Amino acid sequence: MAHLIVSARAREDLARLLFTHRLPATTRLRVLRSIDHLAFAPLAGPALPGHLEGYRYIVGPWPWMVIVYRYWDQPDAVVILRIYDSRTAEAPLR
Repeated sequence: MAHLIVSARAREDLARLLFTHRLPATTRLRVLRSIDHLAFAPLAGPALPGHLEGYRYIVGPWPWMVIVYRYWDQPDAVVILRIYDSRTAEAPLR
């Protein structure tokens, strides 16, 4: 089972989205539920192309929310790197 780590940048992204999108108080719990399965299936998300090779993403808890992560087999860790609104220009999937 991989260790899940949420980076400071991903925490900042989520805090910004909470404020700008007026997301519900349950948002952090919903995000945790969305990433929880990565501990058991760290390669579950599709790989990102091009300059983001090595990175993966999942969608959730809302269809517009993209959670970018990277898996390292040594030390068996999944690091959540960024959380984006996929409808914005800064999102990696545009």
